[in-house]
Amino acid sequence: MKTKKLLVSSLALALVLGGVAVSGSSVLQGRFQIPSLSVAKPDLTISDIYVDEDGKLSIKQENIGKKDAGSTGYSTVYINGTLEWTYNWGTLTDTNFRLAGGNSILQPQTLEGVNTVKACIDAMYNITEKDETNNCLEVEVGPDLVIDTLAHSPNPATDADQITFSGLVWNDGNAPSEASVLEYFVGGNTYPELISIPSLQVGSSLGYTFEIVLEAGDLTAQNYQNDGRVDVDNEVDELDETNNEYLYRYTVSPE
Repeated sequence: MKTKKLLVSSLALALVLGGVAVSGSSVLQGRFQIPSLSVAKPDLTISDIYVDEDGKLSIKQENIGKKDAGSTGYSTVYINGTLEWTYNWGTLTDTNFRLAGGNSILQPQTLEGVNTVKACIDAMYNITEKDETNNCLEVEVGPDLVIDTLAHSPNPATDADQITFSGLVWNDGNAPSEASVLEYFVGGNTYPELISIPSLQVGSSLGYTFEIVLEAGDLTAQNYQNDGRVDVDNEVDELDETNNEYLYRYTVSPE
């Protein structure tokens, strides 16, 4: 009797284990659950597209999966809807993007102005991946000049004070900007101050701070509005041409 029970138990165990091997899903038998075994796969993606400080188009290729990808594959780059470059991975110097958790920066060439860039990794589907839907990224690339942080000192000011106006011009885009001109009207002045703004890298911390100093008595006691406009001559092709102006209101009081 004991032998028969042992044979039945062994058969039940074999069926449970067999179910796991065949179906690949969890099997519940009484109190016990045997989890399925997942197979590690690579997961290739384009995680970023930008223009670096030297003006080079930069494309970050990455493997966010748990397994290295094979050595055979292709990456493609489109500029404004046109296929410009196809890269055979075998010709690339840096292929760390194939390694699990690895990445590489692909730099085709310098790029100026505003462009729509689309990059795809494993463009010919040579690699079996965990996720086949994240292989491409499309980004509009270019500079975007803005003016803000306008202020005056002292604040509050009187008509007997020397007043210093200041502000920040910076690049809110994802590519360096060319040099430009800032037009800044103080109060009711007929003619603006014209300030040369150099080429700017991306980020407010790399912006250009300007100052305009008026001597005591230049402004009478009343309310004023200053008007600052960067890239007044439209020399810089930008992602957004509508955010170049900033109005600044303040009051000069009698002494």
